[in-house]
Amino acid sequence: MRLLKVSFIAGILGLAAHAGIIYDNITGVTSFDRSSVGVNNLYDSFTAPSNSSLTGLEMILDAFTPADGGSITIALYADSSTSAGSLIATLATVNDSALPSTPTIEAITLGSNPSLTAGTRYWIGISTSNASSIEWSYEGKTGGGIGVSGEYWERGTSVAANSPAPSREAYQMQLTTDAGSSAPEPSSALLITGGAGLIWWFGRRRVG
Repeated sequence: MRLLKVSFIAGILGLAAHAGIIYDNITGVTSFDRSSVGVNNLYDSFTAPSNSSLTGLEMILDAFTPADGGSITIALYADSSTSAGSLIATLATVNDSALPSTPTIEAITLGSNPSLTAGTRYWIGISTSNASSIEWSYEGKTGGGIGVSGEYWERGTSVAANSPAPSREAYQMQLTTDAGSSAPEPSSALLITGGAGLIWWFGRRRVG
């Protein structure tokens, strides 16, 4: 009985940790795209499910020429009629020399944790001012992921919906906040209810 309680509590803690992920297509089929100086900035949109602060960002990145001395700026932007709008916060600068030449999941060290408003669309974007060779991977036409459907990607002046996508899906990233959804997903709710019921049933057996 004691072991069952411990296992149930550990499971609930695991669900709570997962709840902070609001966008994730990091495991999809990968191709890549590159930001060009002042021309082809790359953006991917997401919508905050609750009032929170951005606490984590992972992206699939590589540097085509790591020794070229270039760098990218990663930033958070407001939405402007389903397009990346005004700058909200600069999140990080990544040097080409810090990345491998093959696509890799990179945990970005955030320089700030900007506040997000529930139901509001935002954009994560990368840009360069010194001819960086960094490439941001995008998902193939497989779809799926957390928070991906109904969002958009933007390259330069081209904007397209993630789903359905005529030729590809969103740029690949995972976003974490300090607050998850106010209600658990149906599968999570069933797990919680079933676990609690099982503990109650074992408890009655011990009393009887």
